Amino acid sequence: MKKMTMTVAALAMCAFAFGQSNNSVVIQTGNANGSTVTQTGNINESLVGQTGDRNTATVDQDGVENDSTVDQDGHNPDQSIDPGGRDNIATVSQIGDRNTSDIDTNGDRNEATNTQLGNDNEAYVQQGVGYAEDNISYSDQEGNDNFSRQDQRFDNNDAGVDQLGNDNRAIQYQTSGPDGSPGNLARINQEGDGNVSRQRQKGNSNTAFDDQIGDDNWNRQKQTGDNNLSDVDQTGLMHRSDVLQVGDFNRSRIIQVGDTNEGYQTQMGDINFAGIYQNHNDGGGSGNVSTQTQTGNSNATGMIQDGITYWIGGSLATPLPHPPTSGYSDNNTATQTQDGDFNGAYSQQAGEDNILTQLQTGNSNRGYIAQDGIGNMATDVQTGDGNLTNTLQLGDLHVSTVSQIGDMNTSSTSQSN
Repeated sequence: MKKMTMTVAALAMCAFAFGQSNNSVVIQTGNANGSTVTQTGNINESLVGQTGDRNTATVDQDGVENDSTVDQDGHNPDQSIDPGGRDNIATVSQIGDRNTSDIDTNGDRNEATNTQLGNDNEAYVQQGVGYAEDNISYSDQEGNDNFSRQDQRFDNNDAGVDQLGNDNRAIQYQTSGPDGSPGNLARINQEGDGNVSRQRQKGNSNTAFDDQIGDDNWNRQKQTGDNNLSDVDQTGLMHRSDVLQVGDFNRSRIIQVGDTNEGYQTQMGDINFAGIYQNHNDGGGSGNVSTQTQTGNSNATGMIQDGITYWIGGSLATPLPHPPTSGYSDNNTATQTQDGDFNGAYSQQAGEDNILTQLQTGNSNRGYIAQDGIGNMATDVQTGDGNLTNTLQLGDLHVSTVSQIGDMNTSSTSQSN
């Protein structure tokens, strides 16, 4: 909006002139627009600018030195006579001191809500560049020094952030397509201190969930394509997860309980599945690292690193014939890489300092590895089609290496002490 920059300067001059006073400026151009501003406290500032018809802005600030900016506009090339946005809704509620909220909406029927309780929190929303329709965003922050940024492009995107604690950071970026295209869905929930989550989605009908409970956890999810799903849960301290999916109908899952576990997933292609689960008993595991990389279509990887769970299911081999005896999982490392179509890699580790590697190139290969103990090492490499490996190691300091090149090869290894 052309007058917004000048109005900001005017607000600053008013604050200097009136000292402890609150300041509110509302500029509306169009028809049937509505603005309600309520400010309680000192040195609070509110700026509302709306161009178009039937736009609504509500601002409620209680405290000291809070700052709210709402700019709702739009530019549709077909609106040559009456430019501006239509039926947009912006709601800001800030209780505390020195909180900042900025909502910038361009288009029609977009909705944004920023709610902040505490001090020194920041929430920024930008929906549409020139013109966008039917986007929804909300940010709910309780605590101090939290940060939220939500950017949405084109139509029908839905972004949500919930943060409870201090020094948390959430960033969401979503872009779909014009003319009523299906949008994307993103949710971040963080409880604790010092958590960071980033979600980026480009395409249609993608979904990203992140739930982090604890302190100093870090998550990044990037999805490009259509109908992809990424779901991350991290409970504990200093976990790290990184998910990248490019293609359509891919699924990824990371669950980490304990401390300092790391999970990485990369999928390039269509209809792939990757799952990581790192945990043990009630106390959680620590220092486990899992990496899954898949290129192709209809591949599946499964990784469990914990001390109480084991694979079950008719379509999967049972790597551990009983629940792990170690009862914990620390400092284990697992790497799974698949290149081709219809491959499957399933692995489990319990105990500590175990290492496993699965590499499969070709189509319709299957590999199973299970290790329960201390200092075991297993490596399975398969190149070709229709190969099968099954490796089981119980006890300590076992080493297994399997290499199969060709088609329809079968290997079974079992070691214990």
